[in-house]
Amino acid sequence: SRFNTAVNNVQEEVNSVENAAQDSNSTVNAPSVLQQLIKARENAVPLYMNGNFKPCHGTCTETLAEMKQPNFKVTLIGENLVVMERHYNRRNRYLLCANVGGAVADVSPVNGLFAGGEIVVDTSGELPPGSHLNFKNHPGIQPYQALVIKLPK
Repeated sequence: SRFNTAVNNVQEEVNSVENAAQDSNSTVNAPSVLQQLIKARENAVPLYMNGNFKPCHGTCTETLAEMKQPNFKVTLIGENLVVMERHYNRRNRYLLCANVGGAVADVSPVNGLFAGGEIVVDTSGELPPGSHLNFKNHPGIQPYQALVIKLPK
């Protein structure tokens, strides 16, 4: 069933995070990162839309599929830095910056898109949740680490 598949996928993700945490020399363990992600989700307003929809005033000639606008953007910066932006109307935007390579990823190109924001999760444990990140002054993201950032409205 779909539920069992979803549970298996989540369990595989948890196992991969735990294995990555055990393989790295990081002082942060997978359960603490997972707890931060769960806490962030618990505090978030539940949004079940997978897109933004254009307003329809009066008679609409477009179908729902035609009215739907994408609410995420994925950008690859260089060879190692993946930046995913997710947004909803009248809500904060969220940014995932993940270093998928073996060297420190420079985040200065992200500064051209965004100035910074509030840390939701830092898998390296260097930045506590709620602290402010400025991309211009950030030294970079360590290999196989990621940041989840809440951008200002």
